[in-house]
Amino acid sequence: MTVKFREGEELILKLKPHPIAFMELYITGLYVAIASIIARIYADELALKVSKLLGLNIVPIGYMSTLVWAFTIMIPFIVMFIAKSSIKWLAAGLIMVIASIAIKFETGISESTSSLFMGIVWLALSNMYKNAHTYYITTDRIISEYKFIKEKTREISYQYITDLVVEKGVIGRILNVGTIIPVSTAGLGLGGEIAAISGKIDVKQTGLGVIAGTNIVMPKGRSPNVLFGVKDPMKVKEIISKEMAKHSESGILTKISENLEKILEKTERKGESATGTVGDKPKGE
Repeated sequence: MTVKFREGEELILKLKPHPIAFMELYITGLYVAIASIIARIYADELALKVSKLLGLNIVPIGYMSTLVWAFTIMIPFIVMFIAKSSIKWLAAGLIMVIASIAIKFETGISESTSSLFMGIVWLALSNMYKNAHTYYITTDRIISEYKFIKEKTREISYQYITDLVVEKGVIGRILNVGTIIPVSTAGLGLGGEIAAISGKIDVKQTGLGVIAGTNIVMPKGRSPNVLFGVKDPMKVKEIISKEMAKHSESGILTKISENLEKILEKTERKGESATGTVGDKPKGE
């Protein structure tokens, strides 16, 4: 899939996400690789210390070292699962652990060696995932192109954008990296989060349950649908805002007015030129 520009459409900016925008992916892969190396060297020693600490001396050292390795590998996935409330992170960690143990039983390759390889593959895939995002700012629209496992293109014309939201994290503020979320008239760029509160009152053994909630709509979107983690987001927002102004009703009217003025000027010049030519003719003609 290749982006095709319309007739008269010009490319203003072509953007890629900054690596820091996918920091959690890179850190997870790096952690798994380093933890696997440490586990390969010190797994038995750590297993003995844990067995003594928990009083589990009856558990074979081989099983204990595998448990210690598995828990160590799962740490970043558990943290991301809690932080992002996404089951995908937990599932990814479990798949990595289970696959490494299965490989050990089938081939005899240690689980730490398998997880080391998977950590390196994770890093490579993370970089491929980052490079799969491309954003185009043109004179007519914003185009988001995504090419990873599947291909996806999303575009939004400036006249349909009602708001531009810029988000920066702590590190993003330091490195001047942020995400721009175009909010459209159709609600694209908006997501919902549900907040709820519940309670129960017992009056003379009679239960009364109450639950109340609200759906909070806020600007949000997945990386293929927004300008995710771009460098100097405020400058990019300014460029988009200028193009939005050109495509607004007042901007279109201003452009029409300017074009009419140019046409009138050309007409007047032609008229003056024709008058001057007639006036310069000899009297005898």
